[in-house]
Amino acid sequence: MSTHRRCCLVLHQLSREVAGFKVLQVLPSSMVGGTELNALGLSRLLLTRGSSVDVCFAGPRGAVHNMFHDLGCDIWAASRSDNWLCRAGCYSAIIQGSRCNVVHSHLGYLSGGLCLAASAAGVPLVLSLHSLRVSALHRLQGNPVTRHAKQLCLRLQRRALECATAVVGNSAATLDDYCVAWRDNPRRYRLIPNGLSLTPVRIGKTDARESLKIPGGTFVLLHVGSFRPEKNHIGLLEIVGHIVKSIDPAVLICVGDGHERPRIERAARERGLAANVRFEGTQLDVRRYMAAADVLVFPSRFEGFGNVLVESQDAELPIVASDIAAHREVVAPPQHRFLFSLPDYRKAAYLICAQWRALQASDNCWVSTSAAWVRDRFAFAHVAADWGRLYAECVCQP
Repeated sequence: MSTHRRCCLVLHQLSREVAGFKVLQVLPSSMVGGTELNALGLSRLLLTRGSSVDVCFAGPRGAVHNMFHDLGCDIWAASRSDNWLCRAGCYSAIIQGSRCNVVHSHLGYLSGGLCLAASAAGVPLVLSLHSLRVSALHRLQGNPVTRHAKQLCLRLQRRALECATAVVGNSAATLDDYCVAWRDNPRRYRLIPNGLSLTPVRIGKTDARESLKIPGGTFVLLHVGSFRPEKNHIGLLEIVGHIVKSIDPAVLICVGDGHERPRIERAARERGLAANVRFEGTQLDVRRYMAAADVLVFPSRFEGFGNVLVESQDAELPIVASDIAAHREVVAPPQHRFLFSLPDYRKAAYLICAQWRALQASDNCWVSTSAAWVRDRFAFAHVAADWGRLYAECVCQP
């Protein structure tokens, strides 16, 4: 059966399963990020198949807010209190006002208050895990007293997560991190990968580079991701330091923003790499950057999934990434040889040069093979029916 025919059958099945439902999607923020864009794509499909979607943002307002508004979704704002029990009261009011059939939390390990609110309201809740527990702990900064208090709150929230009707991991790595024995309880635990809007890159490399004012003959590395410690921008600079010794001219383009950006910009200047690194901030048209690049480099310390790796393979952009469990799930097997162990940044630079030489010689058939592999596994149409079926099961549970 052709891929197109299979997608049509999947979407028809989704229409039958979710028609008439109202889903409340709860997101950590409306800033542009993998979690938010994944929820946006899922909501768009649900709306076209007869469901209603409300959205609640638990963090600062950003560009994704307007995207959901343009879809016609009712939008709610949650309390920003650090006290998760106080947030439970706020969520209770939102759930009652939304009159939803099912709540879908994208807050991961910080969903404790929402789980309690949904349970008290008698509304089923689907808990999505987009990252590892270490990611939540990594953000508990501050003085030792504050940090220990927040860690205690996180442990208490973990108990509240047991109120969730179903727990969904976007990779086996996230589920293994949450519950080692998740495979023994398939009714409660599900593996549903992130669905992505995989579309052809409609701009050529020359035009893309002209639009981004990249000089001809420049070797272009690309990184896409928020400036958070787990994204390992310092390691990225280590890699660039090795690359510029062997390839000239070379430039790294960093797409994304975050609280760590000033520190990374300062580190680039201190290492003498200011002329070799461009900081582009948040960009909605990431595909243009992928069209302009020669290799995507992604040295994350830990990830729950790795949306950018899927999108890059779909764009037929060669990749080099850290060898972590989540990356092995989303990188096509032919490119596993381009995964490197942290912190071996010299090996990463070697693999980048190998990808570049293969590209120059048009001897990288693994790139097109990888594109077909991710399209067959991660296109929204391929995962949408799993979500529809799960929502239906949660609503129908006694």
